[in-house]
Amino acid sequence: MGYGMDEFRRIQMIDEYFASGKKASVKELAQYFDKRKYDSDWDNNCGFSEKILYKVIKAMKEELNVPLEKDPDGRMYYCESKTLTKPGFLSREETGKTIRLINGLLETIRDTPVYEKASELCQEITKEAPLMDRYGKEVKEDRIYETAVSRVVFLGAPASCVRDSIWADIYKAMEGNYHIVIEYASSGHSESIERGVRPYQLIFDDGIWDLWGYDCKKRKKLLYNLSRIKNVTIRKDADRFILPEDFDFHSVTPGTFGCFCDPEEEGMTRYKIWLKKDSYAETFCRERVWGLNPSVKPDRNGTVIEFEDNQYLPILRWVMGWGPDARPIEPKRLVDDWKDMVFKTYGNLGKSE
Repeated sequence: MGYGMDEFRRIQMIDEYFASGKKASVKELAQYFDKRKYDSDWDNNCGFSEKILYKVIKAMKEELNVPLEKDPDGRMYYCESKTLTKPGFLSREETGKTIRLINGLLETIRDTPVYEKASELCQEITKEAPLMDRYGKEVKEDRIYETAVSRVVFLGAPASCVRDSIWADIYKAMEGNYHIVIEYASSGHSESIERGVRPYQLIFDDGIWDLWGYDCKKRKKLLYNLSRIKNVTIRKDADRFILPEDFDFHSVTPGTFGCFCDPEEEGMTRYKIWLKKDSYAETFCRERVWGLNPSVKPDRNGTVIEFEDNQYLPILRWVMGWGPDARPIEPKRLVDDWKDMVFKTYGNLGKSE
């Protein structure tokens, strides 16, 4: 059985029903959910016919190992647990260790709703796997969770500050494919203006959260820094948009140089960059893939790397950041801009504000 958003919602709702201690036949369960869809506090568009519920319950028992049982008459389903047991593959020790690694990775996006929701799930799953202290011994149940030691550390950039209401409204709009109106201050501008947007994706890059979406006025896909969004209004009075097949940010750019897409770059450009021999730049860059169709060739005085990308400005800043240990060879636009920035930097030496 495939597990799309509707299937997960059905499973969650069935979980909540039986976790409350209730019993029901499939027919009674279908009638219950059919009545609930009219409740004002119950936002759900999933179908709950008897045919669908039979299929979902069968998959829950056979594929997810959910402990749903039938009463002696074989008619009523029930569950003795407070919540349905995690699928078997989630309760193995190795999975618990992996989840703790993921939980460590989540620390790089602390103080965001993404972190809070994912961390809660990770904490719940890892309760079933043994925790180890710094001496390599299992942590007993009477020991506090914080005594467990993570042996893998993820270091992240400082997270930007985004108001909770901004997060909540964008999430809600993305879940329902609603248009939104944002009050947004573009880079270099202090005043905010209203922008009509179809929200596609939230992207985290180097401590910054961006919204990737379609600007209805400019009629093109753009990035909006969440920390510069002052207000979000969900347009429930307007028709919902249909998510296009090419909505994914990765369909526009490989994203190697972060969350950036140059509107002037059409298609991919071939970049060729020289790296000084025995420099840190040479060692660092040789060990990584920077773009599509990469090539690494030795040079008498160093190494020449080549790749295709469409993120011009980040690449220019990246080359400048290596100082004398890197020099662009192609394309001509990059070479000319690099030279211009080098001369301007040299010209500013000795000048004071």
